[in-house]
Amino acid sequence: MGYRGNNGDVVVTDMIDAGDKAFHCRYRFIPDQDYQLGEIARTYLESDGLVTYLGDWHTHPNGSTELSLLDRRTLTKIATTDESKNKEPIMVVFGGSIGEFDVNPVQLVSGQLRFWPFSTCNFIPLSLEIYVPDN
Repeated sequence: MGYRGNNGDVVVTDMIDAGDKAFHCRYRFIPDQDYQLGEIARTYLESDGLVTYLGDWHTHPNGSTELSLLDRRTLTKIATTDESKNKEPIMVVFGGSIGEFDVNPVQLVSGQLRFWPFSTCNFIPLSLEIYVPDN
């Protein structure tokens, strides 16, 4: 969740976790979609519509930060789903192991959903800058 700055920068303000009913296994993950949709709506409403859904993030434990076929399909599905209101979603993949994670943020620039596993997903890498405000 976040917003796009006037200069086009993507600013992440909130991250929503998987939810209590999410399914985690070594090679597959299914989020608790009802929980996530509720959190997206709550965050959006509490910000008076300034903070919106930007895209997805997840980890590839003990793996690479490269997007899998499923990741590319997910990005394309987000962009082609009217309810997401996001034609150029971002995806951030954290890969590696505890204490040694790398990160790969990308933004979809075009995509077309076709029968699985075929889809077109063209994306660009995003530069990453982390800002942690003083509390």
